[in-house]
Parts: sequence; structure tokens; C-alpha cells
Amino acid sequence: MVTILINLSKVLTELALVLGLLGQAGAVSDTLAAKAASGGDFGAKTAILAEVTAYSNIENGGCDDPDCIMASGKKAYIGAVACPRSIELSTTVIIDGTPFMCEDRTSKKFDGRFDIFMGYGKENYKKAIQFGRQEKQVQVLREGIRSQKEL
Repeated sequence: MVTILINLSKVLTELALVLGLLGQAGAVSDTLAAKAASGGDFGAKTAILAEVTAYSNIENGGCDDPDCIMASGKKAYIGAVACPRSIELSTTVIIDGTPFMCEDRTSKKFDGRFDIFMGYGKENYKKAIQFGRQEKQVQVLREGIRSQKEL
């Protein structure tokens, strides 16, 4: 398991290099690598069935801020996902076998949904539209789930 996670981290870093996003997307793979190096204990996972959508920086409601700053204070990057308020920021979630970092929040009317950031520009906008709304199994690290009284 640790070897797989380290290899996944390397693949994410290489993808970030190809996309020119190392400073942003590298944070996701660095976090995964650090967890793997510390024994690979990603904590107990909770699997939930949830609505998953995608967004880019250019559609209405995609990014409220012109610089596409997420709730975490970071600029949006591929590998980030907007999560329901019940999940702490910086929590890793796994959707379709791909790890994402909870860096943003969905609006209150869509709380309970996961919204994957697809990237910048028209091509990524088209990818987000093409992704649509899907019901998916989402694995959430147990330590990243907040109690209702913390919300």
C-alpha cells in the first residue's frame, strides 16, 4: 500500500510538471508522499455515495474570486475539490481511485456535493460541463469529518 501511494504521488507530481502546475498541484502529491512515508496510515476511511460535479474558473459560480482563490486561501489547482462543510479542509478524499484535497467549499445550497476543479480556460470549462453531475462513491478519511456542532 505504501509503495502504491508513493508511486501515485510521483505520477501526480509528473502530471503537475507537464501541466506547469507544480507549485500548486505539487502540494497534493507532497502531502500524499508525506503520509505514505510516515507509514502509510491514511486513517480509517468512510465511504459515502455522493453527487459529484466539476467546475473551472470561467463559468458562472465557478470561482467567486477573479483569482480563483479557494476557501483554504490557495489558488485553485487540479487535484483540489470543493467539499461539503462536514469535511475539514485539507482532508484527502478519493473519487474513482484518484485522490483529491479538500481545499474549497460548495455553496450552502449544494452542501453534500463534491465539486472537482478541472482547471483554467475554455477547454477545462468544456471538460467540467461534459463531466456533468454524477453519483459516485467517495472515500473520506475519518479524521477529516467534523461533527455537526463544529459546523
